[in-house]
Amino acid sequence: MKKTLIISLFLWGISAMLFADVIRIKDGRVVVGKISSIDSQGIHLEAFGGNIVVPAAEIVGTEKDFSSLKDMEIEITLKDQSVLRGKIKNYDEDIGFQLEINFGIITVPLENITSIQDPVQRSRYVANFIQIGVAGGYYFMMGDLASSFGNNVNFQVFGEFNLGFLLEGLFAGIDLSYYNVDCTQSGSYSYLLFGLTANVSYRFLQLRPLQGFVRNMVPFVGAGVGTGIPIMTNSGVTEMEADLSFSGFAGIDYFITDSFLIRVSGCWQPILQSTKWFQTITISMGAGYSF
Repeated sequence: MKKTLIISLFLWGISAMLFADVIRIKDGRVVVGKISSIDSQGIHLEAFGGNIVVPAAEIVGTEKDFSSLKDMEIEITLKDQSVLRGKIKNYDEDIGFQLEINFGIITVPLENITSIQDPVQRSRYVANFIQIGVAGGYYFMMGDLASSFGNNVNFQVFGEFNLGFLLEGLFAGIDLSYYNVDCTQSGSYSYLLFGLTANVSYRFLQLRPLQGFVRNMVPFVGAGVGTGIPIMTNSGVTEMEADLSFSGFAGIDYFITDSFLIRVSGCWQPILQSTKWFQTITISMGAGYSF
């Protein structure tokens, strides 16, 4: 009986999908049509004057009627590659869409449509082009120089650029950081340490198209290379040098809105000084703006 119930529930779910008219896809596309079949390739639909196959893994949701799209801001790409932006007012499978644009309501025939996009969903999936922000944290000394320097605070300014045209989720960035350095071996020395690092990161955007709390979270990992610039003062004499540095980091951006975010991250950064590495593990928190 239990097996029969499971099979019945499965068939009920499939039949519900078969009558769905609206398919929402992770990348922001919206397909309106009739599902004709489901197989290993995905869901086959009759839509926009042709046949479309949507892999099941790419689907965010399905709906049985058109009402959820009414008054929604969308973008319609036509076969001549022009784009119409406005609110959907009505739909007829024989006539097409009624779209409210700046100067009135127009009818868009189905055979003229290449795709329909939800711009809000698309922006979540592909991410904005630039992110900038500031962060502050506390670092812990490691390695050979841990006995010579104490743990302390650091501050960071960062900028990141979307390289999604190469790989979805790939970003390049640059960080400018400042370490407040406490030399425990000698009271006559004072240190300032600045860092300039170029990095590459991968952002896991797969959570963004989902529903609920997790859609606001974007985990990321990355690595960088740059220079550490220690400024040392001893008995009134100041010295400055540029040292090779590396970094590896991971964290999570939590988007309060589509543009404002809070960042929590951890970073390991070794800076070569003479023959020894100035190594730190930093835990930081900051805020940023994405546009």
